Amino acid sequence: HRQGGEDRRRGAGVRQGGEGQPDALDELTREVRAYFGQPTKVALELSARATAGTKTIASIDADRRSAELAKARAAVEGHPLVQEAVRLFGAQLRDVKLPSGEG
Repeated sequence: HRQGGEDRRRGAGVRQGGEGQPDALDELTREVRAYFGQPTKVALELSARATAGTKTIASIDADRRSAELAKARAAVEGHPLVQEAVRLFGAQLRDVKLPSGEG
């Protein structure tokens, strides 16, 4: 791993690339030092893997999105107009989509 901008061998994965562009770890280190107002080391362990039971931001977002979709599907299935359409036309609800939240 790389600490405080000293070891660049294993930190290549955090580079933004391109000549003249700041190294992401250097930028993070500057921000951390500015926040704490004192010299601070920042270390990244790039080979770390989540252990069992550890939640990542992505998994939390996926769980939240899945719960929102299940709630929306239940609301649509329970709506009187949808129930009547299913009854009249022998239809079935195929898909419910949520707004992406982007843009």
